[in-house]
Amino acid sequence: MRIHAWLTVLCLCACSVNSTRSIEQHEHVPPRSESNLSVKVGGQAIAFALPRTDGRSITLGPIKGTVFLLDFWATWCGPCRAAMPVMQKLHDEYAGKPFKVIGVNTWEQDASAAKTFMEKHGYTYPCVVGGDGLAQAYGITGIPTLLLINKDGTIALIEVGLNDALGSSLRSAIDAALAK
Repeated sequence: MRIHAWLTVLCLCACSVNSTRSIEQHEHVPPRSESNLSVKVGGQAIAFALPRTDGRSITLGPIKGTVFLLDFWATWCGPCRAAMPVMQKLHDEYAGKPFKVIGVNTWEQDASAAKTFMEKHGYTYPCVVGGDGLAQAYGITGIPTLLLINKDGTIALIEVGLNDALGSSLRSAIDAALAK
């Protein structure tokens, strides 16, 4: 089963080389299927507790009063790396509001890779490591996968791949979630 998951990930990453080019050129990238996920928009987010790259931990659940954007990613994933500047911008733009971006590093072979990558590129939003189990619980088979969670813990938006290289659609969804 684990080998099948790794093969799926490798195939998705190999197939998404052109997607990275499109994201970098600010073109629209067609979304991949969301039907494999075990949650749907309107469903409850899955609670978790995972260690952060800085040694502390993040516990999510039960959620009340904060909007979260979970970004499932890996250092070796080109489309994930292309989406990270948008995640940092959202983290910076919504500072002081009840909104948090959380990177969920998953499918990584080197446990320290996420920390090194985040520091090297100056990303300051929180990132948890060891997200394989959480990705599996959500049914995630391709990354990046973005989950926007409302203040009440329900899923507001699911994006498989970054569908808008400038983050405009994410901002609209975040604003709507914050207004609730």
